Amino acid sequence: NTLGKLIDRKLPIVAPMLVSDGLYSNFWCGMTSDYYYQRTDDYKKILNYDQIGQWPVPMVHTAVLVSLNIAQTRQLTFERKNLPVGRYDGPVDDIIIFAMSANYSGIPMYVCNELLYGYIMVPLEAGETVPGKDLEQLTNVLSYIVNEYGALSLKQDLSRFVADVPKDKLSLSHIYMINLERRTERRTKMLKHFDLLGLDVEHFPAVDGKQLSDKKVYDMGIRFLPGYADPFHKRPMTMGEIGCFLSHYNIWERMVRLNQQEVLVLEDDIRFEPFFRRRAYGVLADARRIGGWDLIYIGRKRLQEEDEKWIDGSEYLVKAGYSYWTLGYV
Repeated sequence: NTLGKLIDRKLPIVAPMLVSDGLYSNFWCGMTSDYYYQRTDDYKKILNYDQIGQWPVPMVHTAVLVSLNIAQTRQLTFERKNLPVGRYDGPVDDIIIFAMSANYSGIPMYVCNELLYGYIMVPLEAGETVPGKDLEQLTNVLSYIVNEYGALSLKQDLSRFVADVPKDKLSLSHIYMINLERRTERRTKMLKHFDLLGLDVEHFPAVDGKQLSDKKVYDMGIRFLPGYADPFHKRPMTMGEIGCFLSHYNIWERMVRLNQQEVLVLEDDIRFEPFFRRRAYGVLADARRIGGWDLIYIGRKRLQEEDEKWIDGSEYLVKAGYSYWTLGYV
């Protein structure tokens, strides 16, 4: 019913705000004197839903609702030759010409962010010819949707147009995803990500901290270093953290037993960055070329403010300071 809600606004020109995997959307909040894009403080407030409503803007594009009941809309055009003679000296660009035709005709344009109306891909740069990047952009958007809502269904009558993504291990020996058996919703969400990204991942059942006790931990032969406390929070480990540690430790033991040389370990609450596969291959190529590494964080929380030193000759790697979480690492 989103179209009906837009019509109910009774605005001459209104665009439903579309969301991408970054800061790109289908409206501008500012335009320079020579008709190009200008970032403003209001742009992020609207995009991030800090301000909700209908907002007057100098530019909308891609998805635009125009009320033909308003006579002035007959002056709207995408063609420069139809603009008032002598008024426009800007580029031959369809969306800019459309915006200026509205401006010259006294027709206000609005963007509406009262609902989640849909999504938009970040366009390729002019002249960009990276093979497959448009499909990667689409994957970024689909992954963003799964991050936010956990599900993404495909219309049955369109399924024949969508090929399954072939899966691999990113040139690694193995990929594990740690997940509690009772966290089925997280597991389902992650499996959808793996389908989108073409990742061949083994589900590794986590040790449940809720099933641990001091006695069970002691009986397992686990002992704490005298006086040990978390170096950041200054407290002992929780049972949940012990369960998390044991889950990872069990994978390390399995790596040794199966002689797996390079392994990616993922937890079940990660969010994949745009172009994840491209970045992962870049990280691994740097690490293998430079050598001398034992562990590479793919996801973490930095707990120290000082700068981290870049590894010489690497585009991706730094010497990590104290970090929290084990969201993802090789």
